[in-house]
Amino acid sequence: MIWFIGTRLGSTVYPSSIPISNMSAGQIFRDYVRFVGVGAIAAAGIFGIAKSLRSVVGRVLPAIYGCNGLVDIETAEQVVAAN
Repeated sequence: MIWFIGTRLGSTVYPSSIPISNMSAGQIFRDYVRFVGVGAIAAAGIFGIAKSLRSVVGRVLPAIYGCNGLVDIETAEQVVAAN
């Protein structure tokens, strides 16, 4: 896809210093595709952390409330499980 779009452009596209139409497959991979892959992996990690955050908070809050004597541990776990 990068090659398809880049061959129709006459100028260079950042971060490379040569036009995509003059690049080999290795150069396109090194200058463009690798960064897209790294970005996708980072986004997947961020989404994974966000998805598991509710579970982590749901397990930590009852422990905090129980240690401080604010509520009984079993009661706090029941409240978290209900939400």
